[in-house]
Amino acid sequence: MKIDFRAIAEPQPGPKWRALCEQQWPSYQRWFHSEGDAARPTYAECVLNLKQYMPELMPTYECLTDLAG
Repeated sequence: MKIDFRAIAEPQPGPKWRALCEQQWPSYQRWFHSEGDAARPTYAECVLNLKQYMPELMPTYECLTDLAG
């Protein structure tokens, strides 16, 4: 498996992050669904766990999901 990593520099997530997200989304989506939906946690489970175990990341998560659409 070949994996390419890219880094961006932006003081706050914005257009650069969104462009990278849009570019990478098809590959991520294929990977996420590759083992079937039952192999992955639900959206609600993910958000609940993020709130419970890493609440300090919620503002960043909300910002990124807003940017991603």
